[in-house]
This record gives sequence, structure tokens and C-alpha cells, in this order.
Amino acid sequence: MEALIDLCDDENPDFFRNLVGEFERHAELRLAEMKDAAAARDGEGLYRSAHSLRGSAGNVGAKHMASLLADLQRVGHEGPLERATGLIERVEGAFRSSIVLLAEAAG
Repeated sequence: MEALIDLCDDENPDFFRNLVGEFERHAELRLAEMKDAAAARDGEGLYRSAHSLRGSAGNVGAKHMASLLADLQRVGHEGPLERATGLIERVEGAFRSSIVLLAEAAG
């Protein structure tokens, strides 16, 4: 996350703030997709949404969230899908924590 903050300079002061906003919007969409996939017992859909959000989480330095999403990807591919709901709840908690930290860092 610090490397991203360092990219903010006098020429582009809103870069990090915009990045955080984009991450938040992307995460909310992917979380909704994961919930729908889990309810439908769609392992491939769960995997795809978790994979997409994992990349975004890694890009903004949300390492704990990315780790949980890797677990969710495995559940999507290998099962058991019964674990998905609990993991999604944990991802949501990590997302909320990450957004608070990122918003504070963005100023």
C-alpha cells in the first residue's frame, strides 16, 4: 500500500483516492457475485469472482483479504461449497477493514 501512496505526487494528487474508490466499487460487485454463486452452488462462478477480486485486493495491498480469496477460489474449484458462505463473510469483514485503512491513507 505504501508504494501506491508514493505514486501520489503534486501532479496527480487524486490517484490513490481514485484507486481506492475503484477498488471499493469492484469489490462490492464481486462480493454480490460470490454470494449469488454460493447460493446457486456455482463453483466456477465463485472461482471467477474470487479470482478477480483477489487480484484487485493484491493490487491495493489488502493481503489478508487476498489470502481469504485464495481460499475461496480453492473452494470454488475443489469444494466443499458449503464452506463458501462462511468464507465470503470473512472476506467481507476483511474488505471493510481494508477500506477503512485505505480511506485513511487516501486522506
